[in-house]
Formats: sequence, structure tokens, C-alpha cells
Amino acid sequence: MEASLPRRALAEAIGVFILCTIGNGSVAELVVAGSGTWLGINLCYGIAVALAVYVCGKVSGGHVNPAVTIVEAVEGRLAIKEAAFYIIGQMIGGFVSGGAVYVLYADMEKTEKTSGIFATYPRNDISMAQAFANEVIGTLFLLLFVRSVTDKNNNGAPAGLEPFFIGGIVFAIGAAFGVNTGYALNPARDLGPRFFTFVAGFPTVFTRGNNLYGCHFWIPIIGPIVGAVLGSKLYSVSIGSELERQQVSMSEGTYRKVSDSRQDDETKINDETDI
Repeated sequence: MEASLPRRALAEAIGVFILCTIGNGSVAELVVAGSGTWLGINLCYGIAVALAVYVCGKVSGGHVNPAVTIVEAVEGRLAIKEAAFYIIGQMIGGFVSGGAVYVLYADMEKTEKTSGIFATYPRNDISMAQAFANEVIGTLFLLLFVRSVTDKNNNGAPAGLEPFFIGGIVFAIGAAFGVNTGYALNPARDLGPRFFTFVAGFPTVFTRGNNLYGCHFWIPIIGPIVGAVLGSKLYSVSIGSELERQQVSMSEGTYRKVSDSRQDDETKINDETDI
């Protein structure tokens, strides 16, 4: 029996809380304590995604990302009301994670540098268009790969290991494209903690960009949504539809073989009866 909608939304909140607390905690370790590496941050985010999906996946489906939830709604697998509850839960989880990381590293100063622990900001010298493209393409790859891993008609991942492979996908995207924008790939992972830093009094969290443009905050919200829709549609059109066609063809072939076998049996019985 499916869990109630509030319980599924709570599961999404817990999933995002896990993702952001572990992931952003690894950033805080580097920024505040001076230990850790960029590779370690990517690895922590990948593992955090896997753990989050393991924890909440059986209850809510393990979206832990409003962009994924919006794709599910756009493609008719999730009702609009359900999507709204999911997204609210995801945002709450992200906000609360900001408080958790801040408490654990309470000795940090409230500066532009430390605000980057909680939310993503672009590096200098990249344009707004470049930053937007980075989020779109990164999330396009995320949905393209996630759909392939979870599609039962495809080779996919071994049962029970799907979250592990999804975490590996996030690690690979971060290692390849993360330095440009911090690879949000997820509006809740960025906006929830960002809003916490605004409430907590960190400076310029909604107005800051880089040396070429300001107000970066909308890019990790809109970019992942656009990329997720494009990535899922690309998979459906180019791969998913073909796999479904092959599956239908195989099913029809099996049905014909069974039908022919039954007809042969009936013919033999009729022949024996005539004799």
C-alpha cells in the first residue's frame, strides 16, 4: 500500500536533509577547518545522494530533487498536488540542513566565502550564459543517466544498487563540470540552504554573482529544471521508446509462439479423436 502524501513529502524532506548536510558538511570542512579536498567534496556528494535515495526511496521514490519531481509531473507519473507536496518537503529539508551545518561549524564567520558552504556561486570570468549552460547540461546528463539506470527495459543497475549508481553519476558530473558553478543540479540543494543563510544574516546571498554578472541565485533553480526536462525527454525519445518497442515486439512474438503451440496441440487432439 502506498504511503500517504504527507509521509512521502516528509521522506523527501529527510532525503534532502541527508544530501545537503553531508554534502555541504564536506564543503565546510574545507572552507572552515582547512582540511578536505575538491575530490573529497565530489565523493561526499555522490555518497550523500546514494544514502538519501536508500533512506527515502521505498516511501517516496527517492526524488530528493525538485527538478526530478517536476519531470515526473510533466510526464504524467505524478499528480500536480503530489509534486507540490514533494517540492515543499524538499525545500524544508534543504533549509533545515543549513541550520545543522551551521551548528556543527558555528565558529565560522558570516562572510561571502562561508556562504559558499551552503549554496552555489559561480567562479570568476564565466558569463551568465556559460553558468546557465553548465547547470542545464549537468542536469541533462543526470536525468539521462538516471533514466537509463532505472529503466527496467534497459540493462540498468542490479536490483537494490540503483542508488549507488546514481551517486556515482553525481560524482562524475561534479568532477567534470563542478568547478564552474558548484554543480547544484538540484533547486532544493541550493535554494533551501541559501534561504537559511539569508535568514541567518550572511551577506549578499541573493545578489552576488561574479566579476561579470550578479544575482546568480536563479540559475541553480531554473537551469536544473530545464536540463532535467530535456534530459528525460531525450532519453524517452531516443532510447526509451525504442526499448519499449522491442519489449512489445518480444511479447507479441512470445504470444504468437504460445498461440501456435496451443493450435498444434488442439490439432493433434482433433486428429486422435477422428481416429
